[in-house]
Amino acid sequence: MDPSKTQSKSNSSPTRGYRRAYRTTREEAAEKTPKTALILPGSLFLLSVGIIGLFVSSYVKSSRGASTDTSGEFPATIHQAFAKEKPSAGDEEEVEIESLGMYAAEKLVSAALLARDEETLANYYRLGDRSTPASALAEFRKVREHEGKVSSIKWLGSRFVGETLVEEVHIRSATDGEPHERLAQIFQQPDGKWKIDFDSFVRHTSHSWEDILSHKTDKAMVRVLASKFNYYNGEFSDDSVWHSYKLLTPDTPDAVYAYVKAHTPQDIALRTIFSTAETSRNITLEISTSPDKDSSQFIISRVLAENWIVTDEIFDQSF
Repeated sequence: MDPSKTQSKSNSSPTRGYRRAYRTTREEAAEKTPKTALILPGSLFLLSVGIIGLFVSSYVKSSRGASTDTSGEFPATIHQAFAKEKPSAGDEEEVEIESLGMYAAEKLVSAALLARDEETLANYYRLGDRSTPASALAEFRKVREHEGKVSSIKWLGSRFVGETLVEEVHIRSATDGEPHERLAQIFQQPDGKWKIDFDSFVRHTSHSWEDILSHKTDKAMVRVLASKFNYYNGEFSDDSVWHSYKLLTPDTPDAVYAYVKAHTPQDIALRTIFSTAETSRNITLEISTSPDKDSSQFIISRVLAENWIVTDEIFDQSF
C-alpha cells in the first residue's frame, strides 16, 4: 500500500509517564546564619535599621548558596529515587546506581563481538529461556557472518527501562559495501556482572518476518522501531477509533503499518511511551493479522515492553 494515497489526520495528544535516566546535580542551599546586628538601647530608629539589615543579610546569604547545574554529559554515577509510595517531605530515600560508563560499555561490546565458543558467549550475553548456549552460538555466528566487519562501536548513553539501568551501544558493520546496524543493550545481572541482552541483540521475533508478512501466523512478537504515523486506510480509516503507527526493522525492507484501538490499555501504554520528546522508540509488540489479510497492515494487540528487553511483566498490564 502507498501511504501517499491516504488521508492525513492528527493523533490524540500523548499522556505523560515515561521515565528516562538523566543527570540532575544539586548543591545544598547554604545554611542561613543571620548576622547579628548591634541594637543601641534607647534608639527606635537604630532598632528598625538593625532588624531590616538582619533580614537582608540572611536573604542574600541563602540566595547565593543555592544553585542547580544540569549541564554536561551523563556522570559515571546516576542517582535515582525509587519509592513505592509518595514519601513525606524530607523522607525521600536516594538510591545510588552505578553506570557502566562509555569506556567499559564499548570495551565489553568489543570483546563480546569476538565470541567464538559457548562459554565466551554465555560470559558476555544474557541468554533467555528460549536459548541454549549451543543454539545461541549458532544464531550469533549467523548474524556476524551476515553483517561482516565492524566499522564502529559507539556508546549511546544510559536509560532506565522500568527500574533497570541499561547501557546502549550502537554497532555499525558492512558486508560488500552493504551497511548494517545493531544495538547492544547491557544491564547488570543479579550476580553483579554486566551482560548484553541476547534476544534484543539479535532482534528476536516469535516468527520470521517472511511468515509474518505473508500471514502464515495470526499473531507474532516483534522488536521494532516504532513511530506515530498518519496513515489511515480501509478498515482503519477512522482515526477516532484507531491510532496509527509505522514499524521499521532492518530485518525487512518495507515499513509495516500497525493500528491500536483508541482508549484501550495498549493505546494508553503507547501514548505513555511517546510522551517524551523522542519521535521514534524501540518497542516490543505483539501484532495480529488484520481481518482483510493486508500484508502491510496489522493490529497492535499487546505492548509487551517499552524497549527491546522483555521481562515477565507485560508493559500494558499497568494501564
